[in-house]
Amino acid sequence: MNISIVYDSKTGITKKAAEAMANILKAKGHQCSAVDVQAADPAALKRADMLFLGCWISGLFIILQQPSKPFRQFARTLPDLAGKKVALFCTYKLAVGSSLKKMAETVSSHGGRVAAIFKFRGPQPDAAFEEFAAKL
Repeated sequence: MNISIVYDSKTGITKKAAEAMANILKAKGHQCSAVDVQAADPAALKRADMLFLGCWISGLFIILQQPSKPFRQFARTLPDLAGKKVALFCTYKLAVGSSLKKMAETVSSHGGRVAAIFKFRGPQPDAAFEEFAAKL
């Protein structure tokens, strides 16, 4: 399967998570790439069999949580996903609020089908990401 992982990372935690998932998926025999939202190619997204889209969550302590601004800008430019399976993931410090719901709504508005959602809190991605990626 050809899988594209697109992420936005501020401190490197989300990038590490995306790279960890890419390594797991490659080890399972999938063709996989992980790229920052700034480098994402819409044509490559259309060619992928499945997408993983992720970002860090911004907000004020425990209020006003939302996907990062670069991710929101990227999400508005998604191509027609026409039923494509999409896994959503985020990293956060205190709370995610309705961020994942907003991400899912955006994917659905572009025709994508949300197949999985995962959130991670902490300074380093751990085995939980491996389990998440392995189930897909």
